[in-house]
Amino acid sequence: MGRIVVTEFISLDGVIEAPGGGEEYRHAGWTFEIDRGAEGGKFKLDEALAADALLLGRRTYEGFAAAWPSMQGEFADKFNGMPKYVVSSTLAEPEWNNTTVLKGDVAEEVAKLKQEQDGDIVVLADTRTEEGNMQLFGGTNPAAVLYLKADFAEKYPNTTQRLVNALYRGLQWLKTASAEDVVKTMPEEYYLGDRKLYERAVKASIEMYSKTGIITEKGMQNAYQLLAQFDPELKGAKVDLAKTFDDRFVRKAAAGM
Repeated sequence: MGRIVVTEFISLDGVIEAPGGGEEYRHAGWTFEIDRGAEGGKFKLDEALAADALLLGRRTYEGFAAAWPSMQGEFADKFNGMPKYVVSSTLAEPEWNNTTVLKGDVAEEVAKLKQEQDGDIVVLADTRTEEGNMQLFGGTNPAAVLYLKADFAEKYPNTTQRLVNALYRGLQWLKTASAEDVVKTMPEEYYLGDRKLYERAVKASIEMYSKTGIITEKGMQNAYQLLAQFDPELKGAKVDLAKTFDDRFVRKAAAGM
C-alpha cells in the first residue's frame, strides 16, 4: 500500500501562494529569493526521488505542466517521468505526460490510489486544516496576526485595541458565515476569473481561522522554533514568548463582545 506524503513551501509568516511564480500574486516566485543551501536542496531532491507519484489539484497541476516539461536535470527528469494524478472535475485533456485525472469522489479515488501504489505519493498542498498543521508542525502555526512593536502598543493602546477589535469581530463573523457570504464581501478581482473555484477555496480554508484569536503556547513554540531554524540570532537567544505574543488586547475584545 502506498503512503500519502504532504509537502509544501510556506514562509515563516504564513505565505503559501505562488512559491514558484506563474500566478497573479505580487510576491509570485518568492522562493527563488531564498537560498535554502546545499542541505535544503538535497532534502527536496531526495524527497522527489523517493516519491512514486504526484497528487495535485488542478491549478497546481496546470502551473507545473506549463513549467516542468521544458526543464532539465535530475529533479525535472523525475517530475516529468513519474505518474501524476490530478484531482479535477473540469480538466478534460491533460497535456503533461503520464497524467491521470481523478474525477470521482476524492476520498474514494485517493484510497484506490494508495492501494495501487507501493511507495510515497507526494501531495503538493497547503496547511488549511488543524490536522494538516499537526502532521507538518506538530501543532498550530500562527500567521496573519497583528504585528506591532511593543512600544507602539504601549504608547497607543486605544489604536491597538481598535485594530484588534476589528480583527476579532471578523473572526466571530466567520464562525457563522458561509463561504458564499465571504465571497460576496470580496472584490471581484480576487476571483481571478473563476468565482465558483474561489468559493470552493474559501470553503476549504475557513477551518484554518482561529475561533478565539488566542495563540496557544504550542503555537508560540512552533512559530519560534521555525524562526530559530533560519535566524542565527534566535538560535541561542532567550525569548519570552508570553511577552512576544501579547493576548491582552484580544481578551479585552472578547470581553466586550
